[in-house]
Amino acid sequence: MYQWMLRYQELKNLMPICQLPDSLVQEKIPVEAIKANMLSSNLEAIGQFECSNAIINRLYENAKFSLYSNFVGKPTDCNQRDERLGWAGDVQIASNFASYVFNTDKFYRDYILDMNQRRVDGAYTDIAFAGVGGVGNNCWGDAPVILAWNMYLQYGDKDILAENFDRFCEWVDYLAANSDNYIRPGASLEAGILYDESETGYALGLAFNLFDEEMREKASQRLTILAEYSGYKFCTGYAGLNHLLPVLGDNGQADTAMKMLETITPESLLYIIASGQTSLPEGMETLLYSDDGSYTITGSLNHQAYSGACEYLYSGILGIKPDEKGPGYKYFSIEPKVAGELTYAKGSLKTQYGIIEVEWHSDENGNSLRCVVPENTTCMIILPNGERAEKEGGEYTFNW
Repeated sequence: MYQWMLRYQELKNLMPICQLPDSLVQEKIPVEAIKANMLSSNLEAIGQFECSNAIINRLYENAKFSLYSNFVGKPTDCNQRDERLGWAGDVQIASNFASYVFNTDKFYRDYILDMNQRRVDGAYTDIAFAGVGGVGNNCWGDAPVILAWNMYLQYGDKDILAENFDRFCEWVDYLAANSDNYIRPGASLEAGILYDESETGYALGLAFNLFDEEMREKASQRLTILAEYSGYKFCTGYAGLNHLLPVLGDNGQADTAMKMLETITPESLLYIIASGQTSLPEGMETLLYSDDGSYTITGSLNHQAYSGACEYLYSGILGIKPDEKGPGYKYFSIEPKVAGELTYAKGSLKTQYGIIEVEWHSDENGNSLRCVVPENTTCMIILPNGERAEKEGGEYTFNW
């Protein structure tokens, strides 16, 4: 059914999404005559990632491109059309991935100030700097608090919490006042199984520890069943998409996480790459091909939100995670998820203490991990076989 995809496995041969027929072209413009200048906020690049799957590497580059083009003074969305509105939900969903790739501390600090100016009776609006959108909605309204916490963990920025503490408390008070016993309208949960099952429901429940410890395994299994039932499509919408892969990886379902990442079918992440796009779209159904080669476009082809799913490349595949015991990577963990068809992954992250490096290899002869821990930091290294080792600054190698 998807024989056409075989033509796109070599990335150098990816065809453009749109191409004028020869009858409409009087004289073809030579490729070397075309130049593109990238306009973006001047954010320091601090992260690198690479793995054995060339299409996942291209996904990573697409995610970066969509951040570059939507980070122009403010974080926006849909920069190819007249909607540069800075939707808050989109911003917070992409923030962890963006903070692995760039130093976003000051950039997001400015955005939080914009959000503070648009509050209504303590509630945050959906959009930072436009007089449209709703008020008091989770995911979107939660953005300032989540952004500030991410900046604290990633960069050790305690000031961003202190400066906004009172406003954040007002937001939490608003949520409490508009909830039933601290449960927002529409939530449902019983014994680890949701009344209204969804990938997002389980992903958020696991990410925010809403399940009892004995129910977590059942919830993660149900999430795996939903993933398998969907054909490993991303069916989370926005609110759960950056949590889906991490919670699978952290709850014994790393193979499922990699199947969701590696699958190439409509509504999967790598379908975006197989169809020739060079950025990330607004949704998993934004561009769909038919068997006859025709296609439909139903939204933006350049959007930052789905870059949030690529957070897992750093936090899961490389396993680099900050820890509130020592924010800003004074204390952190390296817990790589070696799963799926990958044979190696490597990457780095520049922190205020130095550069963290991770590289692992896996084949029929065994597995190896090399990592570099910056001086004056402490790292908990957790291997896939469960072995743990707490290490201070230095270079280390492990085999299992």
